[in-house]
This record gives sequence, structure tokens and C-alpha cells, in this order.
Amino acid sequence: MKSLAILFILHSVLCFAQKEGDNLSLFTNGDTSVYFYIHEGMKEGYEQQFFENGKWKSVGRYHKGLKEGWWKHFYENGQIKFEGEFVHDLKQGWWRYYAEDGSIESEGHYIDGQKDGYWNVYENGVLGKGHFSLNQREDRWEFYNGQELIKAGYYSNGMPVGQWRERNEGKWELIEIPE
Repeated sequence: MKSLAILFILHSVLCFAQKEGDNLSLFTNGDTSVYFYIHEGMKEGYEQQFFENGKWKSVGRYHKGLKEGWWKHFYENGQIKFEGEFVHDLKQGWWRYYAEDGSIESEGHYIDGQKDGYWNVYENGVLGKGHFSLNQREDRWEFYNGQELIKAGYYSNGMPVGQWRERNEGKWELIEIPE
């Protein structure tokens, strides 16, 4: 039992130890899986992760072990999955998320790692426009099918509230949201 524990510890150290300087992990076929640099025990500079097909999985920069600056993550087909800026390891500023076919799924603003500000959200061919506060939908949201406004109403604490208007067969209907 003691030898099994020692073997486990040795395996963990060898697999997860990060040495000062260049660090490189390989797939079983010998291609690069991930590359990063360690300085004074922390990631520093660019990290690149790859899929087994050789395409990028993610690329971004670290400073003193924290994600900093512009990062991109990719699907295995090479399309961008999402991109945006990190400040001290937190999402900050404008971010954009994509479907695997390259179409935009959502885009909006982060403050200190939380959705906060104006967002566009695309769901099932419908564009929702509105605000987030502390990762929750807030205030007025409008939903469009192409250029046509089809639904509008308010959110509070991420939940629809009050009266909503919805276009049904060319006519506007008033919908009361139960509390």
C-alpha cells in the first residue's frame, strides 16, 4: 500500500510539475498539446493549446500567473469559439461568443468577470438586445426576428416581470408575467 502511494505521488509530480522556463506537453503522437513558460513559479507570456489535429485550441497571455490581455478559444474545426480580454484573470470589456459554424451567438460587456452592460444574444434565429447586471438580465429587453420587433418587456434579477408585448400573427398582444 505504501509503495502504491509513493508511485501515485511520483506520477503526480512528474505529470503536473512545471519547471522554470519552457514547458511543453505532447500528445501520444508526438505533436504539441500545450506550450507555456514558467518564470518564478508562475506562468508568464503566451500559452498555446492545440487539438490533436494541430489546430489551435486556445491562445492567450499570462502575467505573473494571471490571464492578461486578449484570449481566443477555438473549436476543433478552427472556428473561433469565443474571444475577449482578461484583466487580472477576470473577463473585462467586450466579449464575443460564436457557434461552431462561425455565426455569432452572443456579444457583450463584462466588468470584473461578470456580464454587465449591453448584450446581443442570438437564440434560435431571434436576436435579443438588452442589459445584464451581475450576470443577470435586467431592465428592458427587445427581441427581433430579422429587422422586426417581435417581443419586448422587462427583467428584474434575471426574471421577466410585469407586462410584456408580443407580436402574434401581425398583432401586438399584452402578456402579463405572473409573479
